[in-house]
Amino acid sequence: MYLQPKVVDEILSFIVKNSGKNSSILFDYFPQSTVDGSSELEAGRNLRNQVSQLGEPFKFGIKEGTIETFLTQRGFSQVCNITIEDCKKSYFQGVNKNRRVDSLKSFVHAVVQ
Repeated sequence: MYLQPKVVDEILSFIVKNSGKNSSILFDYFPQSTVDGSSELEAGRNLRNQVSQLGEPFKFGIKEGTIETFLTQRGFSQVCNITIEDCKKSYFQGVNKNRRVDSLKSFVHAVVQ
């Protein structure tokens, strides 16, 4: 989220070219709407404003609903996107069941083709 889009593409290209077939990548990301300020969620707009005011603005996000296409076009397959809500359902049980979590960020796992 703090890297320029060109740099993200260069890193992903390096991984595909220099990793063995079936190697994995795992990373977190924000949706593009959080990065560019068009988020319908107040939390997204607030987070963007906060990091910008701190002098570390977001520079990269992935458009909502496009993570599989984004990674497939860059040489990855078996894309598995996990939202914070998915994590909450799986891991926040018992006393933590109703804990508030930031629902903006997602995690993705993909495999080098």
